[in-house]
Amino acid sequence: TNKLAMANTEADLARAGTQTNQQDYQRLKLLNADDKNVSDRAVQAAEALVKADLARIKNADANYQAIKKTLQLQWGETLTKLATQTKPAPYLAALLTRKNVLVQMSLRSDSKILAQGTTIQIQSLNDAQVISATYVSPAMQTDSFNGGATYYFSAPAERLRVGMRVKSQVSTIDASQTTGVIIPNSALVWYGGKPWVYIKQDGESFMRRPVNASNEVTGGWFNAAGFKAGDEVVVSGAQLLLSEEFKYQIKNENED
Repeated sequence: TNKLAMANTEADLARAGTQTNQQDYQRLKLLNADDKNVSDRAVQAAEALVKADLARIKNADANYQAIKKTLQLQWGETLTKLATQTKPAPYLAALLTRKNVLVQMSLRSDSKILAQGTTIQIQSLNDAQVISATYVSPAMQTDSFNGGATYYFSAPAERLRVGMRVKSQVSTIDASQTTGVIIPNSALVWYGGKPWVYIKQDGESFMRRPVNASNEVTGGWFNAAGFKAGDEVVVSGAQLLLSEEFKYQIKNENED
């Protein structure tokens, strides 16, 4: 919004300057036509100023449109309109003053589409306090480990921080039965912003596999794909396995 305001101001200043230069150019042009009361060089200099002003206006307008397009691609049409209108919407003003934060919520792939007016209850993963969040708009970015639709919600900033993961129960799942397995909480390790578990391959080897942590149930996370009944996962020492995995990948400088 600050960049848009600056680009708009630059365009306004360029337009204000060109009005005076345009008037001077027309005046000199008339004097030149009236028996060469001013020289051709003076008219040409005035014309060059007008052309330079028009170029600055064109550049400022192009810069404004480029910033606006970037805003649309990153945040979507709804937030772009709210950010570019003269008087910001109340919840956008609350975001800009840090009274509220923007929460991106990712739904399961079989969830129904959310709409304006939807209110959800969210919690941080380490806090039992329930927070009400109001619908803002569809989000432009998807979640790396969940293929469902993503949305922006506005929530009070008091208990929430940038980068904090939150959970929510949204009653929008289609009424169809889904089979799968429950991954225990104790089996999850986080790496690269994603949850993983270690699956036992044989007596002494384990494989790290990504987990869909979008559907929390009692005692763990429900996964409809990627795992099957009977898979053995490490529930004690998974973090140690993660450390050993990356320790093994670091080449010893004494090795050939």
